[in-house]
Amino acid sequence: MLILYDSVIGYCLFSVNENIINKYIDIEYENFISSYQNFSKIFKIKFFLPFKSLKHSLQNTVLINQSKISKSLQKILHLAFDLKEKNNIGVFDSKLAFKLNKIFNNYLIVDEKCLKLIKTIRLYFDRIIEKLIPNDIKKTRNGVAHFYSELKLKMSSSNLEFSIIQSSMILDQLDKDNNFFSTMCRELYSFHFPELSNLIKDNFNFCLLVKLIGDKKTLNINNFKEILLIIYNERLTYEIIKSSNQSIGICMDKIDYILLEKIANLVIASFELKNVLIKHIKAKMKKVCPNLVNLIGEVLGSKILSHAGSLKNLAKLPSSTIQILGAEKNLFSALKKNEKTPKYGIIVNSKLISKISNSNKYKFARYIANKISLSARIDFFSGAKCTSYGKNFKSQIKIQISSIDMSGIRTRDNLLAP
Repeated sequence: MLILYDSVIGYCLFSVNENIINKYIDIEYENFISSYQNFSKIFKIKFFLPFKSLKHSLQNTVLINQSKISKSLQKILHLAFDLKEKNNIGVFDSKLAFKLNKIFNNYLIVDEKCLKLIKTIRLYFDRIIEKLIPNDIKKTRNGVAHFYSELKLKMSSSNLEFSIIQSSMILDQLDKDNNFFSTMCRELYSFHFPELSNLIKDNFNFCLLVKLIGDKKTLNINNFKEILLIIYNERLTYEIIKSSNQSIGICMDKIDYILLEKIANLVIASFELKNVLIKHIKAKMKKVCPNLVNLIGEVLGSKILSHAGSLKNLAKLPSSTIQILGAEKNLFSALKKNEKTPKYGIIVNSKLISKISNSNKYKFARYIANKISLSARIDFFSGAKCTSYGKNFKSQIKIQISSIDMSGIRTRDNLLAP
């Protein structure tokens, strides 16, 4: 058996003494392999193909990390397969093994045993290779690592997608935190002033009022303007002041008011941060995918982009997959239990679908998913960033919405995008 090991200085093929490995692989392997002498009994270098230059090393490192086959990799494997005995070759990447097996007739394998052996080689590789390479090549190893890391950072930061995806994830978490702390604030303050929770449904306004009012006994007509600035409703303001005088709530200690004020401040700060994030997402989304933004909006577009991973991934996805993005857990659960699968995911949050009856939502979800797929492909593959396609797709959807009758959707001819 042979093991393929890639490094920044070249490709290595190690021969493995299977008799010793089979004896220790399951029992006390780590203790046995902790000795370099034992390691040298098992592993021997069969072939070593060094890289010609720093550039050559970097190219091969990029290709191997993308599970792609380089000419150097094919060359060292051909050397192994030119031998009379045909050995299996263990590799670390299942995708790479699948591609190589098409060339080398299923002699490459990936399993737990191979991965364990590759980890062992990595442990002693510097010591093994010391005598095979000159000092100037040793110095280039760190250089390749730095160049590769820099290249990966450039690839991820050259566009704004990474920033959008992270902002979208933070936005989702903020929504969850806001709901949790707002509920806690309502429940705690309802012991003192239960009527306020029934009068004010908006969580942000409720927390602002909790911070303003504090003890309900201190609330009077003098606070009218301050409350009015928060809720912009004179009738409701009078009701709040009146309810405070007739409230059936209990008295609270000072420490409770301090706790409530801190929770209210936390919710208010979270809502303010949420508004900042939404502005940030809107600005970035218009630059990255203007057609998608014009079709479904910035926030929903960023969530779909986050679920897909990148605009490139989204452009490659079929509309059927886009339709159920965000409902993956429900989908796999339904498949496992042989139940009905979900018909749509986060796409249902679109304002276009929210206007449609439940019986027609599934059909329209597929229709909008088609338009999202087209918009993403135009945004990704088109060199010029324009908004005309997104606007035109949206107008087509609105025409389809207007054509709904009791029996379903009457199809119309697609309008040609300019």
